[in-house]
Amino acid sequence: MIVYKYVLHKPDAHKTYNIKDATSWNRIIHAEEQRGELCIWVLLDDEQPIVMNHEVYILGTGFESATLEERDYRCTAVMSSGLVWHIFAGN
Repeated sequence: MIVYKYVLHKPDAHKTYNIKDATSWNRIIHAEEQRGELCIWVLLDDEQPIVMNHEVYILGTGFESATLEERDYRCTAVMSSGLVWHIFAGN
């Protein structure tokens, strides 16, 4: 296993990121601001190089989403600007 970081550029009130990766993720383990950018850290299974498309969904506090039941909550990140992003996985 290996820990890997992805930068989620330009977060919005609710935004979906489709991250194409050559390795399968086990799970998102952390989210935090780093150098002004929203980042997630994931556990990668480096022994199973399977091409996958990972969907990460972020939702700002106080915003509504009709698709939250279809997604799995992973973690929350508080930005220095005061914005709070909730990170979900799944489609």
